[in-house]
Amino acid sequence: MGALIAALVAAEGPITEQALARRIAQEHGWQRTGARIQARVADFHAGLDDGIEGEIRFLWPAGGIANRIPYRGLAGRNLREISRAEIAALEDLHAARIAQSADPLQELARLMGIARLSGDARDYLGACRIWRADNPA
Repeated sequence: MGALIAALVAAEGPITEQALARRIAQEHGWQRTGARIQARVADFHAGLDDGIEGEIRFLWPAGGIANRIPYRGLAGRNLREISRAEIAALEDLHAARIAQSADPLQELARLMGIARLSGDARDYLGACRIWRADNPA
């Protein structure tokens, strides 16, 4: 399982622990991602880097933590499964457009492919924008 975890994190990282456990279950054809699967995934963290973003742990390939990585689109992920490093890179690309918008958070969400911005999503994007300002590329 360690090789599969390393391969998934290399291809899809940064990835949350929960999303990684789901991907492992999918790769094995399992319908559910239970506590045992999540515990086994946690056993293999040693060869990975992890970064805490707010209350969310993202797993990165060893030596791979960065302030910016290309935005990969939603790709079946929910907003909280997208690292602030991806969001910051997207904002870097469209900084002028976002700054000129009447609602910069809504504009950033549109660029991400999100049509409706909930209060929680607004809070998350706002926190990502603050982090971006404090962590230049």
